[in-house]
Amino acid sequence: MSYLHKFGADDIFFNTLETHPEYEFTMYSGSAYLNNESFKGGNIPTGSISLYELNVNRVSASEGQYDQGDRTPLTPYNWTFNVQSFMVKDGNYNTFKNVTSAQSSQQDYGTFLEGKYPLTSSIEREYIFPYALPSKHDPFPIGVDGRAREQETDLFFRHRRRMIALGNTINEYKKYSPVFDYSIVGTGSNGVDIGSGLVTGSVNLISIPSIIFGAGIERGSVKLKFYYTGSLLDEAKDIRQNGELVSTMGNASGSVVGMVLYDQGFILLTSSAPIGPNDGETANQMARDAYTGTRVSTGVAQQDVASWLYFGSYLSGALGQRHGTQENRNYYPSASLFRMSFRGTNKVPTKTMFASAKPGELNNSQNPTWISSSHATWQDTSFYNSASYIEPKFVPIKNTIQSEYCDYEDSFEKQVFISKVGIYDDDKNLIAVAKLANPVKKKESDSFTFKLKMDF
Repeated sequence: MSYLHKFGADDIFFNTLETHPEYEFTMYSGSAYLNNESFKGGNIPTGSISLYELNVNRVSASEGQYDQGDRTPLTPYNWTFNVQSFMVKDGNYNTFKNVTSAQSSQQDYGTFLEGKYPLTSSIEREYIFPYALPSKHDPFPIGVDGRAREQETDLFFRHRRRMIALGNTINEYKKYSPVFDYSIVGTGSNGVDIGSGLVTGSVNLISIPSIIFGAGIERGSVKLKFYYTGSLLDEAKDIRQNGELVSTMGNASGSVVGMVLYDQGFILLTSSAPIGPNDGETANQMARDAYTGTRVSTGVAQQDVASWLYFGSYLSGALGQRHGTQENRNYYPSASLFRMSFRGTNKVPTKTMFASAKPGELNNSQNPTWISSSHATWQDTSFYNSASYIEPKFVPIKNTIQSEYCDYEDSFEKQVFISKVGIYDDDKNLIAVAKLANPVKKKESDSFTFKLKMDF
């Protein structure tokens, strides 16, 4: 086709564009907010991100329209507003993550398996309690607290499974800082191995999903802020860009309070030191709040001293009875606010194309107004369709050259206005269109090159 021009070897380039979007999570009294947005759709919880942006504000069939008389649906029984993904069960054992292997095995071949939208995700905070290592005193079969060693080992793995799974990953970061050492075991009271080590000690684990941070968290971008009654108690940053979270305020200023696993999206806070009080303040003046959600005998929430182990405990409320009533209440920390910010890393594959309009090329138009309508037979002698165009001979073309003088027609010269650039595949199917903000005038002597970019 005459209007198609093939890209040359030097006209197409492939590269990767790296961006660093910034995110900020604010957590307070049972609620979390992402980038200060309180509403992203009726089906999207606050503080969450939607993967496909589907069904963000749609209602299900059970919430749909009913006849006011007998409450029967006005539409078929299986009617729904929601977009759903599906697959047919076959011998490949493919299924959705929300469908267990046991549920899938019970279905007949040819059954439609349905997935649900929206798919959302948010940060997760988990406090990992300290737990002693299983005893090693063979040949005695009884371990700590009179439990059998097999039971003791099982309980240890059950309580520390998240940390055990991260053990090898933590050791991989040892090349950046000595704090990344999973082999350190602290010694607690009575010689029991608990202490502050990663193996047995307390850990405040914050998990960030990959759909938020992308390919990794940018080094030097992590900031944690601990507020109490509106005042900033302490701030931790990875100022050394080596994964160490360093306190920048208060009595703990300059000390390492945690670590960041940039590629995996985990933040581990290990410091149990009280934060906030200045020199000279008593223990009663320290910042305290219901970080653990524990109910004391009086029916009120237990007040714990603020530390980095409690950062992000906005969902730590426990259900209990207050003042002898039957009303269930959540003991969330009401005086503390937590803020976490960081920059992710998104790698976007990009194709750059250069479309050239050389002199003497692309100076004809398929627009019928291209030919002068004053000619009596112009419609009979021209031929054009979706695939080709034949310009008839001896048929005048409109002269659109503007003269600098009044009542004077300048000499004829072809000129067109380029407003779009179409991109076709090998089968001549139009796959993309680039539109110019303002049409570009091209004469036969002009040469233009259009830079096109496609992100995937």
